[in-house]
Amino acid sequence: MRYLVTMELNDINSSPDPREMATFIENVVLPSLGQLAQWEKAGTVRGGILAGRRGQAFIVDVDSHEALGDLLRQLPIWSSCDIDVTPIESFEHRLEAGKQMVQKARQA
Repeated sequence: MRYLVTMELNDINSSPDPREMATFIENVVLPSLGQLAQWEKAGTVRGGILAGRRGQAFIVDVDSHEALGDLLRQLPIWSSCDIDVTPIESFEHRLEAGKQMVQKARQA
């Protein structure tokens, strides 16, 4: 099953202490980006950072909804983000469905 996942950082603190922010980035953000980079290298996800925003978007192909949840919970940033998940179907599947619709319409 293929999903489009967007994750955007919650407003944890509008004016954080610089040391707290550095600790958060070091312990949460960077490890999460490292994990996403590893998954991208392994072909598990494909995506990147949302330009000009504090978030990321990627497509992931997993066996089930549960597998997606398990994968996302491995990211240290998971509990600090608003996450939007959209199931998507392949272009190939939609192409075949479209061809079948045309064929049925012509037979009618």
